[in-house]
Amino acid sequence: MARPVTYDTEELLASARNTFLEVGPSASTQVLAKNAGVSEGTLFKRFGSKKNLFLQAIKFEPIETRDWFANLLRLRETHSLEEVLVKAGLGLQDHFAQALPSIQMLMAYPDLSPGDHRRVMGDDNPMPVAIKNRFRELFAAEMKAGHIPQGDAYILACLYAGAIINDAHHRLILEVRDEEEDSDTFVRRTARIFVGLLHASRD
Repeated sequence: MARPVTYDTEELLASARNTFLEVGPSASTQVLAKNAGVSEGTLFKRFGSKKNLFLQAIKFEPIETRDWFANLLRLRETHSLEEVLVKAGLGLQDHFAQALPSIQMLMAYPDLSPGDHRRVMGDDNPMPVAIKNRFRELFAAEMKAGHIPQGDAYILACLYAGAIINDAHHRLILEVRDEEEDSDTFVRRTARIFVGLLHASRD
């Protein structure tokens, strides 16, 4: 008796992701199956529905896997706050650029619930929340060490991360620039001004 054909789930998801990126969320299961080299029945058996396949295929790479993110608090022990913010800002811009196709697909798919969005961004710690919390931990640690004045670490996290993501959004989606400078220069200027303002508030 011939052995049943098996299909690698990750290969199916990679094929589906490529198809969704090329065709859009409206890609039919017939096209998805054809491009993956399987039957529609195989897709439904493995993933249950087109929606479930879509959500798994465009799922964000966890930001926790990025070295700069995982080591952010340890980095502050050997680098200045400005240096840490530059490294984190550049890492955040790069992560946003890689997540952008999934973000666009997520926004284009009709009738998704907040729970669906969390499945793509990270069930337990969605990417936007993870980013703000990690920067909040950084600023709180700097306050505890007496390197910057006491204040609201969460608001500081929102301000810095928001500035970096806003710039990336303008460049990658709107293709406009507020200033004639590249992303690296913007991150370095933002970190320098941010730290300067924090120190000025102490004086």
